[in-house]
Amino acid sequence: MVVTGRMRSREHEKVCGDHTHIMRYVDIEAIAVGPDLARGTSVFTKVRKDSVVESERRMLADALGQDTVDYLDQIGADGEVAVGIDLETGEISGVG
Repeated sequence: MVVTGRMRSREHEKVCGDHTHIMRYVDIEAIAVGPDLARGTSVFTKVRKDSVVESERRMLADALGQDTVDYLDQIGADGEVAVGIDLETGEISGVG
């Protein structure tokens, strides 16, 4: 598996009677997880659910800024700016 994200490690001492133990913790905040293609092949089918799309929009807005995400939403398939988008169906009414 290949994991993209952030890893944090922490440790503290815990006293148990006459002994002191060092407790170590590793936390992984994963943004993406996928197969390591150096070890085989894989088939990927992207699922577009509303919750996934909204999650991706929030990540992009955090990384790029909301203005950039709003602009990217207006880009058509050929890189032209869409004139109108039906937010419920995703249908583009024209490009300009």
